[in-house]
Amino acid sequence: MASQPSLSGNTVGAPAPSALSSYIQPTLNHGLRIWWAFFWPTYLITVILAIALNLIIKLGYENLRIPASVASPILKYFAPLQKWLDEQNKGLKQGW
Repeated sequence: MASQPSLSGNTVGAPAPSALSSYIQPTLNHGLRIWWAFFWPTYLITVILAIALNLIIKLGYENLRIPASVASPILKYFAPLQKWLDEQNKGLKQGW
């Protein structure tokens, strides 16, 4: 049985522990099998959920009606800003 390498270059040493003697060095095949078993399905599910969430948000944004009881306090809060912006943009062409 080969001994463990040392920093000093001395090759005489204790034998490898029994836990390391049954260790199998992973290869590319092992990595691909782990990727295929765990990460690929997770990635696929993530992509499907991201597309679905994007679609839901897009449809919700386009078709959502906000009740006045929700929008009114928000508009009151931003009223000074709206007034200031109207003053700053007075006489300017609107749009892009």
